[in-house]
Amino acid sequence: MDHRAVILAAAMAAVILSPWEVRAQSVVEAVRMGLDNSYILQAERERHNALIEGQVQVRNLRRPNIQLEATSNIRQRASLNAGAYIRDTSEPGSLSLSAVQPLVLGGRYQAAMREADLRVAQSVARIRGRELSVVREIIEAYADVRRDYQVSEIRAEGVTWLTDQLAGTRARQKEGLVGLTEVSQVETRLASARRLATNAQARLQSSWAILERRMGARPAGLTEDEIHPDDLPDTLLEAIDLAIANSNVLKASRFDEDIARAAARRIQAENGPRVNLQASVSGRSDTSFNGDRDYDAQIGVRFVMPLWSGGQPQSRARAALAESNAARFDAIADERLLTEQVTTAWARLNAARNSKAIAEELVRAAQVARRGAELEFDIGLRSIIEVLNQEQELQEARVGFESAKAELMAAQAALSSLIGLDPTGVINERTQFDPSKMAISYATATPGKLAVWERPLVTVFEVVDDAQLDTRSTINTLKRSVFGPEL
Repeated sequence: MDHRAVILAAAMAAVILSPWEVRAQSVVEAVRMGLDNSYILQAERERHNALIEGQVQVRNLRRPNIQLEATSNIRQRASLNAGAYIRDTSEPGSLSLSAVQPLVLGGRYQAAMREADLRVAQSVARIRGRELSVVREIIEAYADVRRDYQVSEIRAEGVTWLTDQLAGTRARQKEGLVGLTEVSQVETRLASARRLATNAQARLQSSWAILERRMGARPAGLTEDEIHPDDLPDTLLEAIDLAIANSNVLKASRFDEDIARAAARRIQAENGPRVNLQASVSGRSDTSFNGDRDYDAQIGVRFVMPLWSGGQPQSRARAALAESNAARFDAIADERLLTEQVTTAWARLNAARNSKAIAEELVRAAQVARRGAELEFDIGLRSIIEVLNQEQELQEARVGFESAKAELMAAQAALSSLIGLDPTGVINERTQFDPSKMAISYATATPGKLAVWERPLVTVFEVVDDAQLDTRSTINTLKRSVFGPEL
C-alpha cells in the first residue's frame, strides 16, 4: 500500500464515524464481509431450506402412517318402568391402532419427487447467481465511495486554492495592480467551488450509506487496490458463449420449463391406481350398558382406481404444459437479453479502459498548463481569468480521472457477473453456496435414514410401485376404450 492509500484510509476514518466501524479494508475483504453479512443471501438460503423440506415431504409418501385413537365417555340412560325412572350409567371407551403402508401410488411419487428435485436445483442456481450479484453491487459501491472521496478532496483543494488566490488578488488591488473586476471574478469562482465541495460531500455521504448497507458494516477506510480479473475473455463471442454456459440466472430460468413439465406429469399421475396395505387393531368396552368388551383386528389391501373425473386432471395437465411452453419462450427471451447485456457490458468495459487512459493524459496536460499559466501570470503575460480557467480545467480533469477509475472497476464487475465469474476470487468451488454443507434439523427422520422397522415396508413400496409403472399406460388405454376420452 503506497502513501496515497494510507492517507485515503486515515482521512476517511476522520471524516466518517460509525458504531459499526472496522479497520480499512481492501475490495476483496469488503466483498467477503458483504457475502457473510448479506441478509438477501440468508433469505434465499432459508427459502432453499423450505424447498428441501418439500423433498422430505415427498419422500415421506413412501413411509407408513400409524395412528392411535382413544375415546372415553360417560353415558346415562333413563327409562320409565312401572311409574318409576330407572337410570343406567356407563363409561364406554375405545382404543384403536391403525397403520397404512402405500404399495402403489400410480406414479405420483416419482413425478412429485422430480418436481421437488428440480425446484431445489433451481434454488441453488438462484443463490449462486445472487452471490455474484452481491459481489458486483459491493464492488460498484466500493468504487463509488473511493471516487466520491477523491472528488470531495479535489473540490476542497479547489476551495483552498481559490481562497489563497482571492487573498492575493485583494492584496494586488490595494497596490493598484488589478481592479475590482478581477477580484469579483475570483469571488465568483470561489462561491461556485464551495457549492461543488458541498455537493461532493453530500454525494460521499450517500455513497457511504449504500456501501454500508451492502457490506453490513462501515469500514474505517478503503484502500486503493484495484481488481484484476484474469479470466475475462478475449473476444465478445467468447464472452457471450461463457455467459450462456455459466449464467446462473439463465439456468434458473430454464428450470422453469422442466418444473412445469414435472408438474404436468404429477397431475397426470392422479389418474393412476393407488394400492394401500392397511392393518388395524381396536377394542371397545361397555357400549351397550352391559359391561361387554369387543376386540377387532384386521389386515387387508385397499385398491382405488379413478375411472371418470370429468376431464379436470387433463385440463390441469394441459395448463401445466402451457406454462412449460411459456417458460421455454421466457428462457429464450432471457438468453437474448443476456446476449444484449453482455454486448453492452463488453462495450462498456472497452470504453472504460480507453477513458481511463485518456483521462490520465488529460490530468498530466492540465497540470502542465496550469503551472505554465501561473508562471506567465507572475510576469504579466496572462490574466487572472486565464489562470482560473486553467485551474478549473485541471480540477475537472482530475474528477474525470477518478470517475474513469470507478467506471472501469464497475465495468469489470458487471461483465464478470454476467459470465458467471467473481473478479475478486472470493467465490470459488470451496466457498460458493453448497447445499450439501447446510445443517438442517428435520422434524422427521433424515431422508435416506429410515427407521429399522420401516426399511422392509419402504422396500416393498419401491419394488411394487416401480413395477406398476409399465402397466399404467395399458390401464389408461382400457379406461378410454370403455368410458371414452375425458376432455
